Amino acid sequence: MQSAATERGGAWSIAKIIAKQEGVRGFWRGTSAGIVHALPSISIYLTLYEQLKSFMDGDKSIHASFRPPVAGAAARTLAVLVTCPLEVVRTRLTIPSTSSMGQSGVIHSLNNLFREAGFRSLWTGITPMLYRDVPFSALYWSVAEATRTYLQTSPLVHDAQWLSSQTHSLQRRDSHMASSLSINLVSGVVAGAVASVATHPFDLVKTRVMLHDDGRGVGTYARIRDLVEVEGVNALWKGLAPRLMKVVPSCAIVLASFEFFKEIFSSPNKC
Repeated sequence: MQSAATERGGAWSIAKIIAKQEGVRGFWRGTSAGIVHALPSISIYLTLYEQLKSFMDGDKSIHASFRPPVAGAAARTLAVLVTCPLEVVRTRLTIPSTSSMGQSGVIHSLNNLFREAGFRSLWTGITPMLYRDVPFSALYWSVAEATRTYLQTSPLVHDAQWLSSQTHSLQRRDSHMASSLSINLVSGVVAGAVASVATHPFDLVKTRVMLHDDGRGVGTYARIRDLVEVEGVNALWKGLAPRLMKVVPSCAIVLASFEFFKEIFSSPNKC
C-alpha cells in the first residue's frame, strides 16, 4: 500500500486499481508468505510474552505497570530478529513490481534474495522494523492490559458476571467465557489502534526500505527527516487507513483467541 506506485491514492482508489489489474485474487497476494511469517512470529511472541510476564509477576520489585511493556518489547525483539527474512519476502511478494520474485513460493523467494543480494539482504529493514515493532508491542500491551482491567472492573461487566453466577455451572462457564472473549476483543481493538497510529511512521519507513533498498545505509531517523522535508509531515501517516484495517482486527483476534484457548486448556473441565 505504500509503494511508489500507489502512495498517491487513497485506500479505496488503490483497491479499485488492484481489482481492475489483478482481479479479486490480487487482494490476497502474498498470503502464503504472510501465513508462513505469522505462525512462527506469533508463536514466539505470545509464548515469550507470557513467560516473561509470569516471571516478572513473581518479582514484586518490578512495578506492575512496567511488566506488560517490558515483556512485550523483549518478546517482540526476539520474534523480529528470528522472522525478519520472512517479513522481507512477504513485503516484496505483496508488491509484484518491486522484485523479480513474481509468483515464487516463500522458500524459492528466500533463495533468490540470498543469491541476488547476499545473506545480509535477508535482514533488510531490520532497524526500522525494530523501531516499529518494539514500541508497538510495549504500547500495545500497556493499553491492552489497562483496558482489560478497566472493563473487568466496570459496573456493567460486574453486574453481568453476578447474574451469570446465579445460573447453572455449565451456563455460568459459558457466560464467563463469552464475557472474557468480548473484553479481550475490545481490548485488542483499542490497543491495536493506539499502537498503530503511534508507530506508523516507522512502518512506512520499514516498507520503503524493504521494497526499495538503495544500499546507502541511511538511518531510520534520517529517512524520516528526509521524508518530512520532501513530502511534508502528513506523509508520515500515508497508508495509515489500510494499516488500521489490517492491524486492528488482527490484534483483536489474536489476543481474544490466545486468551480463549489458554483458558480452555487450563480449565479442569475441558470437555
